[in-house]
Amino acid sequence: MKSTLVSVMVLLAASASCEQTFGASGEAVRFPHPDRIHYDGQCLTIDGKDTLIYSGSFHYMRCPQSLWRDRFRKIKEAGFNAVDTYVPWNWYERDMPGGMDDFTRFDFRDLKAWLKMAHEEFGLYTIVRPGPYICAEWDGGGFPRWLLTQKPASPKRAVWLRSDDPVYLAWSKHWYDAVCPVIAVEQVTQKPPGKAGVILFQIENEYDLYQGVSEEARVNHLRALYEYAVARGINVPIFTCWTKQCRNSNYEELANVFDGSNMYPRWNMQAVEDRLHTLHTAQPNAPVIVPELQGGWFAQVGHQLSEDQEGIDAAQINHLTLLNLQDGTTIMNYYMLFGGSNFGDWASRDQLSTYDYFAPIREPGGVGDKYLAVKAIGLMLQQYGTSLVRSRPIPCEAETTNKEVAIAIRRGAQGDMFVFCRNESRTKACHGSVAVKPSDGGALEFEYDLPAGGFKILHLPARVTDATKGEWLPKPVAAPEHPSVVPARVRITSARKRFEPGGSDWVPVQPGESLPDKGVNDSRFVFYRSKFHLTPPQLEKFRYLALDLSTSDKVVLQINGKLIVSSEPLIAVGDALHAGDNDLLALYENRGQANFGSSMGDLPGIRSALLSSRTGWSTPLDHWRVSLLPKGDGKREVAPDFDDSSWDGFVMDDQTIAEFAALDQPGALGPKNPIARILFDKNATAVFRTKVDVSEEAIKAGR
Repeated sequence: MKSTLVSVMVLLAASASCEQTFGASGEAVRFPHPDRIHYDGQCLTIDGKDTLIYSGSFHYMRCPQSLWRDRFRKIKEAGFNAVDTYVPWNWYERDMPGGMDDFTRFDFRDLKAWLKMAHEEFGLYTIVRPGPYICAEWDGGGFPRWLLTQKPASPKRAVWLRSDDPVYLAWSKHWYDAVCPVIAVEQVTQKPPGKAGVILFQIENEYDLYQGVSEEARVNHLRALYEYAVARGINVPIFTCWTKQCRNSNYEELANVFDGSNMYPRWNMQAVEDRLHTLHTAQPNAPVIVPELQGGWFAQVGHQLSEDQEGIDAAQINHLTLLNLQDGTTIMNYYMLFGGSNFGDWASRDQLSTYDYFAPIREPGGVGDKYLAVKAIGLMLQQYGTSLVRSRPIPCEAETTNKEVAIAIRRGAQGDMFVFCRNESRTKACHGSVAVKPSDGGALEFEYDLPAGGFKILHLPARVTDATKGEWLPKPVAAPEHPSVVPARVRITSARKRFEPGGSDWVPVQPGESLPDKGVNDSRFVFYRSKFHLTPPQLEKFRYLALDLSTSDKVVLQINGKLIVSSEPLIAVGDALHAGDNDLLALYENRGQANFGSSMGDLPGIRSALLSSRTGWSTPLDHWRVSLLPKGDGKREVAPDFDDSSWDGFVMDDQTIAEFAALDQPGALGPKNPIARILFDKNATAVFRTKVDVSEEAIKAGR
C-alpha cells in the first residue's frame, strides 16, 4: 500500500489557569461564587474540580411525569453527568394575565419536580434554557399567543419579537420575574458543596439566524435579558448559542456571557472543525460549549420520519462527539438525548406529534445502537474525563497507509496521550498502520482497523510510547438482553367516545380580529359562520370565495349544507350558493404557531372574506361570528377511577382504523369522510378513550 505523509495541526486551545476570570474581550468576568463555579479558556470548574460536561436534552413537558425516572435512569447509566431542558413560557402562561405584575397563572410544580429529581435523586447537573425564545419545534417557539396581541400599533422596531422594543422587553421581564426565582433556588451555588444543581443558564437562542433586528437592538435586548436574570437571582455562568454579540463584547453585561455553537452537520465534519476554530479564536478565555450536538433530527408533516433519515446514525454520533473532544470541546449537550412526544398540540406548525428525533433514547423509552454509542463515550469520559478536560493539543506528523485516515493528539493533564484516529471516508473501511511523531518528542507506531466513518482513540499512559500497552476507546458496550420469548402484541379492538358539544355560544368577530383577540391561545378547531343575502344578479356575478388567513392555516367549508374542500386562493362556491339567505360555516384548522422566523408573529384566524368574481369584482362578507370548539385540558395521564360510564362504545375494526388513517391524506376532510361529517352535522369534536390490559411481561418486552 502506498504510504502518505500527513502533517496534522490541531486547534490550539488556551491553557489559562482556572484562577483567570477574563472574558473574550479582556473584560473581567464576574463570578458571584467563584469558589463554587467559574470557567476559563478550557473548562468549567465546579467546587474546585475541573469538569467536562457530558449532557443531553430531555424536555420534561414532552414526557409524562411517571416516566421521568426511567429516562433519568437510562441517562445516568450511560455516563452522563448533566441534563438540559428548555422552559416554555407558553406552557405556563397560556392565557393573558391581568397585567405585567400578575403572576397568578404560573404553576411551576412540574419544573420544580423535574429539577429536584435530576439533582437529588440522580445527582445530575442541569442546564436550563428559559428563552424567552426557545425554538425547540415548540408552538410559537415558546411565546404565548396572547403576547402577539400586545405589539404596539406603532412599534419601535419593524420586527417586534426578540427586539429591544420597550413593550416586548417589559413582557420578557415579566417572564423572567416569574421563572428565574424557580431556577435560582436550584442553582449549584445554593446547594451544599459537592451536590448537583443548575450550572448554566441560557439567554436567547440561535439569535444569529433571526432576521430583521439591527445590531443595536440585538445588543440592547441581550443586555436587558442578562440584567433581568441577574436581578432575579441567577448567579451561575450565563451563555447563549449562535449569538455573536456575546463573543468578544465590550459591553460589561455581555462580557459576562459566553457563546456556543450548535452543530447539526450530518456528515459534514469540516463544518464542525471550522465552527470550533471560530469559537476558539473569538473566545480564548471561555470554554468551548456546544449547546446542541446533533442527537438526531425532527420530522415534519409530509416528510420522512426521523428514524428514516440519513446521516444521524450511531456511527455519525460517535464520529461527531469524538471530533469535538479532539478539538477541545469541554461542554457538550446532545439535542436530543431523549425526544419524547408533543402532547396536546404543542408542536409548532408542520411538526408531527412525535418528537422521537431518532434520539439515543427513543420516544417509548427503548434504546439501540445510538444509545450504546453515547454510553460507550460516557463510560470513557467517566474514566478519562478529568485528564481530557485539561488536555492540550500536540501538533504531530503522521505517516499512514491510508490517506483517508487522519491523526491528531492531545496530551492529558496527567501526561497521558490520546491519539485520535478517524476514517474520513464514509464508504470504505480502513485497515493499516501509522507512524506518528508528536512535536513534544517521542514516536509511536500502531495498526488501526476503522469501519467506514469510524473514529477511535488510542490511549497511552504517561511516558509510554509502546502502542501495544495502550487501549482503544471508546470500549464497546454490550446491548441489553432481550427476552427470547415475547408476549403476543396487544390489539386495541374497542374504545369509548364522547362528543364535546360545539357550534354554540357564537360571539361576534370584527374584521381583522385574531383568535388570540377572542381568547384562543391554542391549536383547537374553530367554527366561523356568516349569514348573508344574495340577489339574483349577485348570485350570477359572485361565484368564488376569497379568505384572507393571517397564517397558512386551512378551512373546510359548508355552504347551505354542502361541504367544500379546496386549497385554491379562490374557492369555487357558486354551485353551493342560491338567491336569498345563505349560511356559510367554516371549520378553521389552527395548525400551530411557527417556531422560527418572522411568521412567529402571525396572528391566527380568518382576517376577512370576500365573495368574488374572476374579474376582480368583490363584496365583503360581514357579520361574522365565531364558536370555540372545546379544547382538551392536555392531560397525559387519566386517573384509574375515571368514570366513563356515560361514554358510548366505539369498535376499533379495520375499517374504522383505515378511516382515521385517511385523515392524513390530502383532502381528508372531504364530503365523504365520516369525521368531517361528524364535525359539521353535530357541531362537535370527538374524544376517544380506551382501556387495555397489559401484562408486566408485555411492558418489559415493549420498552
